[in-house]
Amino acid sequence: MASITSWNRLELHCRDAELAESVRSRVHDPLWLLARQWQVGEFAGDDGGSPVSARARLETRTLGWYTPGAPNGGPAPAVAFDPLAEPLEARVEREPAPPGDLRLAIAGGRRFLGFVRVHGGTTATRAALLQAFALQAPAVASPVVDLTRERLVSALAGRVVDGARVYATLRTTMAPDGMGTLPAGLPSDPALPAACADFLAWWEARAGAAASPAWNDRRMEYDFSVATSSGDELVLTARGHRGGPLDWPAFDVDDGATIRPADGDGAEEIVRTTVPAPVSFRGMPAARWWELEDGSVDLGALDATVDDLARMLVMEFSLVYGNDFFVVPVRLPVGSVSTVSSLVVTDSFGVRTLIDSAEVADGGNGAWRMFRLTADRRVRAARPGVAAELLLPPTLGQHLAGDPVEEVVFVRDETAAMAWAVERRIEGGDGRGLDRFEAHQDERRRATPVAPPPPAAADLAYRLATEVPPHWFPLLPLQTGLRSIAFELGAVELAPPPAPAPAGRLLGGKLGALRIAEEELDRAGLRVAVVHRGTRWVGGTSHHWIGREGRPGRGEGASGLLFDQVETALPPP
Repeated sequence: MASITSWNRLELHCRDAELAESVRSRVHDPLWLLARQWQVGEFAGDDGGSPVSARARLETRTLGWYTPGAPNGGPAPAVAFDPLAEPLEARVEREPAPPGDLRLAIAGGRRFLGFVRVHGGTTATRAALLQAFALQAPAVASPVVDLTRERLVSALAGRVVDGARVYATLRTTMAPDGMGTLPAGLPSDPALPAACADFLAWWEARAGAAASPAWNDRRMEYDFSVATSSGDELVLTARGHRGGPLDWPAFDVDDGATIRPADGDGAEEIVRTTVPAPVSFRGMPAARWWELEDGSVDLGALDATVDDLARMLVMEFSLVYGNDFFVVPVRLPVGSVSTVSSLVVTDSFGVRTLIDSAEVADGGNGAWRMFRLTADRRVRAARPGVAAELLLPPTLGQHLAGDPVEEVVFVRDETAAMAWAVERRIEGGDGRGLDRFEAHQDERRRATPVAPPPPAAADLAYRLATEVPPHWFPLLPLQTGLRSIAFELGAVELAPPPAPAPAGRLLGGKLGALRIAEEELDRAGLRVAVVHRGTRWVGGTSHHWIGREGRPGRGEGASGLLFDQVETALPPP
């Protein structure tokens, strides 16, 4: 049966053309305002107390051990790690400078003479050191044409000290900490022992670190583990780190693993009493009636479809539950793992409430996982649920990164049913990236032109294979298991021997030994670069290191390699 529904509605109508009176929003009837507040539910509430203080009790353990690779079987034993001495990224990624870094050798020579001058070395001593360790032209030519390096050597040979030679000479009898005796042949000057010790420490910090075994060539990523040095041992494993800043999502709890050689000290107990602060964000809906929100963010203008779950969750949190969260600030040491033992909140009426964790409140099956560590199920049977520890890793917030000094692009070539490793850049003599294509063009311009043989009288010509640029190296599929395939690095040997070989650190010396898992090279490909990084750490100390980073590529590629081609012969001139 049809019915008619009617209701009354209040509408504003301004008779004045000016908006000043309307913007003032004057209320002449307080009862009307109270009625509106009652209608929107502002007077409804389950309790009237607001949190005024929170007392948190935590148990904190410090990270103090590091091992590259997986625990219990990594490529190197665990070593002590001080989170306050250096960031974790520097420990994981640091690699030595290449032996042919001419810019570093020149800078090291200048720094060595500077140390000698600071410690009171005479002018005669510095002249004798310049004569003994003068920069010399390399005896063996570089396999890649590097015009910048040639110009530097021709301009500075015999005029500056070669820091690499100084370091190699001092390490024969002296340790990096300066202990030991000076090598024979150095001038007699009381300032030399202290200057040599300072130079060894500077060089080790810049370029003398051991090669990083944390890099996994098969996966083109970093694998490492850290463990606590105090309290019960907790091992955290990071797998699949492609370089750059680290944070707590990169770590998983590895139950049953141990890398700490001995028991550490007990866990530190931290008790803090603070004032809870409401969580706020830009555009947050105001909790009070007749209060204007920040107009820079219009949450009401968000539009979401029925399948846009992430956007709808953001809208629901912002509009409904945004004012239900409070922050309890607690200062924790850098590089620590903490467990909240208890959290007691006191409201404005003096009522004290013990706050349980979300895992306890949800019965262990809840979906709330903010800042929680998951267990690594790829290694061994892990405990159910998630770890209750809060990780504050000794990692970087911001850092400086230079342009890539080396870059290799791995691409799939579906036409040839293989993959390619393209050495786009290698580190040149001046410490910057050297474009392999440009170097190849310089080499072709230098080469003595060879007159091509006169074409035959035949109409067709047979070509065994087309040419491939010398910085393109094939990755040949190789079956490594019943259902697993890897790509093995090889060389194109169509040209007269010797075949071109990789010249960078990423591929150099790995022909026939580098095997990359097939699943790492998808249709998008992979880009791996070597970059210089720098940052300041706790206490203002500066750190510089060379590391790698892997990023997705730009799709498939083709080298143009073709076999058994029949081409039309050119007519004789």
